Amino acid sequence: MLKTAESVRAGHPDKLADFIAGSILDEALAGDPAAKVAVEVLATKARVLVAGEITSNHKMRIPATVRLALAERGYNPRAFRIRTRIQRQSGDIADGVDYSLEARHGKADDSAVLGAGDQGTVYGYATSETAERLSLPLVYAHRICRGVRPSMTGRRSHWFGCGWENPSHHQLPGRETGEGGVCCGVCPA
Repeated sequence: MLKTAESVRAGHPDKLADFIAGSILDEALAGDPAAKVAVEVLATKARVLVAGEITSNHKMRIPATVRLALAERGYNPRAFRIRTRIQRQSGDIADGVDYSLEARHGKADDSAVLGAGDQGTVYGYATSETAERLSLPLVYAHRICRGVRPSMTGRRSHWFGCGWENPSHHQLPGRETGEGGVCCGVCPA
């Protein structure tokens, strides 16, 4: 079976978007520990779009927070066009997140009081293939990302003689050998 591992580094738009979203969450919670924040961030070609729902007693300054995050990551914030599409969380969603259906119907034990939240599911596993307990293709993809980091500063990477233009996203296929091992890169069929 062929599996592909992926690693992205600081120059990738997904990393920047995640950092901006985290900065918005940090601001909201610093101003209102009970804030509800569900935002998505899109960053591409000198544009940032922040959209979603925020319910908070704190007066959010989202464009200013985005500019600070951009500057912290080494970008010129004035070079970006920042757009926001934020609204308060809908009452229907708030009902499910703040209080469970059981609590709304009178049940008061600890588990009934907790709302549903808006959590995703993460799939993963530990393996003995590497000291990091991660799959070998993923470890190699992370190493490649670390190896090309000097290209962001204009230095040629020793990992690749080609001196790629700021590569920030790497995918590496790996094929299970059937004997508990994994072959990365070019594998015999």
